[in-house]
Amino acid sequence: MPEKIWLEQPRMILKAVIMSLALVAGTSALPEMNDDDINISVSADEVATVVWDYLSQLNSDASGTVDQRAELTQKLKTFFQENMLVSFQDKLFPDEMEKELVPFAIDLYKCLTKDLQRKKEEIQKELEDLQGEMAPHTQEVKQKVGDNARLLQKILRPYSNMLKDVVDRMSFLNAQVIKSIKDLENGLSDNAKSLQALVSSMPNKIKENFKMNLLEFQAILIEYQHEIKKMINHPIKELNNSLAPFVQDMHKLNHQLEGLSFQLNKETLKLVANISASIQELWKLLEPAMLRGNMDELQKSLAKLNRSVEEQVEEFQLKVSPYIETFDKAMGQKVEEFGQKLGPHAGYMDDHLIFLEKDLKDKVKSSFNSLKKKIQNRKTGNVPIPNPTGAGTELGPLEQNSANLG
Repeated sequence: MPEKIWLEQPRMILKAVIMSLALVAGTSALPEMNDDDINISVSADEVATVVWDYLSQLNSDASGTVDQRAELTQKLKTFFQENMLVSFQDKLFPDEMEKELVPFAIDLYKCLTKDLQRKKEEIQKELEDLQGEMAPHTQEVKQKVGDNARLLQKILRPYSNMLKDVVDRMSFLNAQVIKSIKDLENGLSDNAKSLQALVSSMPNKIKENFKMNLLEFQAILIEYQHEIKKMINHPIKELNNSLAPFVQDMHKLNHQLEGLSFQLNKETLKLVANISASIQELWKLLEPAMLRGNMDELQKSLAKLNRSVEEQVEEFQLKVSPYIETFDKAMGQKVEEFGQKLGPHAGYMDDHLIFLEKDLKDKVKSSFNSLKKKIQNRKTGNVPIPNPTGAGTELGPLEQNSANLG
């Protein structure tokens, strides 16, 4: 049950995040957290999203020029720098990523967009066939899709409510500050040596408490994303079963449902990315306000820090809460839109781009994960694995892979 996983086992979750960070960094263990900032893990999904967002802005004109490769490399470097502050052998963005992943991604995009018009026609024909088969059952299809949208929202609601509870609990982020204020008041009667030791330890204690709380929230987000991904499978399967009686070619329906599942997971990733960015932003706002151990002004500084934390957390909650509140609704709308495009006279809605994005992201994720393993194997002395298929090579093998789009 999510509540047990998230709220009763924070240490296990935090351990999972640290292990995830270690894996991404290509190490077998992470001995300690970075003292200078929060460690945020970078997932293959997020890397693939950065690649897609950049390449899709080129309007199918990714020719693989030096400038394009440099721009994509810089975007990935910036993303790593902003989201993960553990290093790959003293580098935030390892050489392997620049040498293999970037050329691979551009070559793949060139390949997948090369025959885009043909793919567009194939997807359009697939939808038209499904629309024709379901036309005699329009009302039943509409009802079943609507039921499925409500089922998905019902499944997601407890998870989103728990996420809201975590956001609400962020108001206690200043608990360590309040404790330090009380400790200082109680310690004023102690001798100068013990008081100095108390004062000296306060800034680090507060800073570490903030980091641990924000890291735990990030851990919960990672768990949330994994849980939602699993939960999505149930309504997709239910929708498949309920629409199957109206369809002769199940392959076409399954293919379209793959597209729907991809869109739902994309919405989940978007929610997690937005909240993660807000966590990172909160840390950057709080860190400059940290105490510097000035004994004479410590009481005033603690009071000022307490007010600052309250204000920043309140702003954080106001920014993040709407993301969660609209998430379930957005997911239900995606299912409803899926039903609409199966209806008569639905027209065409550039669905081929969904499958282009899905295929590119799947292959970039695979390439990224292979590179992570390669880095890890090199550091642990294991035999390195081969380069990702097609990275920096001619387009032939990738053209074969692009057949999976249809």
